[in-house]
Amino acid sequence: MKLKSLIILSSLSAWGVMYAGELPRTSPEAQGMDSGKIIELLDSLTSIPQTELHSLTVLRHGNVVAEAAIHPFSRGDQHELFSVSKTFTATAVGLAVADNLLRLDDRLGAILPESLPDSVSPWLADVTVRDLLTMTSGLKVDWGMRGREDNWTEIMMAEPMAAEPGTKFAYDSMSSYLLSAIVQKVVGKNILEYLSERVFGPLEITDYAWDVSPEGVITGGWGLWMRPDDLAKFGQLLLDKGVWNGKHILPEDWVTEMMTKRVDVPGTSDYCYQMWTCPHEDAVRADGAWGQYIIIMPKEDMVAVVTQCQQGVSDRVQALVWNTLTPTLSDTPKKEGRDARRLATRINSYSHPFPAGKSSSAAPFLGKHITLADNPMGWKSIEITQEGKTVRLSATDASGKTDEYICGYRDWEKTRMVSNPPDERSDTHNRFSGHTTPFYADAAYGWNNDGCLNVKIHYTNWYSSLALTVTPGSTPDSATVTFKLNYMGAPVNVAGTF
Repeated sequence: MKLKSLIILSSLSAWGVMYAGELPRTSPEAQGMDSGKIIELLDSLTSIPQTELHSLTVLRHGNVVAEAAIHPFSRGDQHELFSVSKTFTATAVGLAVADNLLRLDDRLGAILPESLPDSVSPWLADVTVRDLLTMTSGLKVDWGMRGREDNWTEIMMAEPMAAEPGTKFAYDSMSSYLLSAIVQKVVGKNILEYLSERVFGPLEITDYAWDVSPEGVITGGWGLWMRPDDLAKFGQLLLDKGVWNGKHILPEDWVTEMMTKRVDVPGTSDYCYQMWTCPHEDAVRADGAWGQYIIIMPKEDMVAVVTQCQQGVSDRVQALVWNTLTPTLSDTPKKEGRDARRLATRINSYSHPFPAGKSSSAAPFLGKHITLADNPMGWKSIEITQEGKTVRLSATDASGKTDEYICGYRDWEKTRMVSNPPDERSDTHNRFSGHTTPFYADAAYGWNNDGCLNVKIHYTNWYSSLALTVTPGSTPDSATVTFKLNYMGAPVNVAGTF
């Protein structure tokens, strides 16, 4: 569905002004780009079915030329990055190598001998740091293990090996987790502390969090939370081979190694060190589930950061970035014209579409306690009330926690949540430990003529959204509640009784 609108937030800083800890902002034309192409890209990204764009940031020659957030999202919101986290883990590995605390040929078992099984197979004994970086460790892939167990490292190493190390690519977030455990062991601090001192501090990145395992290890392969602005800084750091404000924050040779193809992966992009190549010439990316990207294009001296929730259109989204922006690039500044003015007039004027419908209704379920059958949100009951042009949706789960969603009419109302937001990977053990920032939900509503209530909820510092429809039932004491989560396929209809 085409989103009605977008917010381009570049107005928050004047062109060419650099604030403390921020990248400089300029117009696209000042960096040899076309404002019309920025508009085209945003219009395209917000028109792709099965996609909800949250933010887009574009940099050229070290300058932010466009930064957009789709209201109610904000570039000031933390965002769950999923496997973009892996690229930060590889960065920590490179720092440990540069500090002479680690070598790529060091063996997993020699660093973490306390986690080895009683009987160590030759293949397990041969697993190296390099094998983990390239996803060729040969360790058995078990995506569900982290949702069942607490001793992740010990259990992974106790499983029978699936392949000889270095011979077979098998993408697995737990390989990245083992890298995190390795760095923690040799450095004496976890990778978040390590990166905070060595990378985040110099880049003046202060708003972040990272999930922690039951073993007390940063999860490594997932679970990093960061703002789009700060992702852009990190992308620029990699594009500049580890240099920030004239200083080498990261070793140049390590950044080059990280972004160099290491493994052929048939049928898709190829793999580097915890990063992927792109079909576009020389481009590489950090890539997280549901479409979180830091796309680095050295040939064009560009970086693009995307946060969103998309299903099955990853290749299309990525291709739009380079296919739209790169054909008309110039090595010299361009004259600002009509498109630059068009871009400016769209600032602060648009949002995700509001639910269709009118502002009020006399629906029979208003004010009633509605008990629900099993549903994707795990809600046991809801209650809906209305005062003026504000609808309050109270949702109670099995543990007794109640979230009060305040829904505006043609306006997003923000609510601090009590429970965790909906998560497609809800079986991940302790998935939010280490994240102390409150979760927020922004909601809006509309009433159909037949008494149906339409609600849209965006979890604005997470990745998911919920479209909810409450329909009067066939009997006076019933209703049907339809749940549609943006990471799910078909809507789910659930019976409710008063």
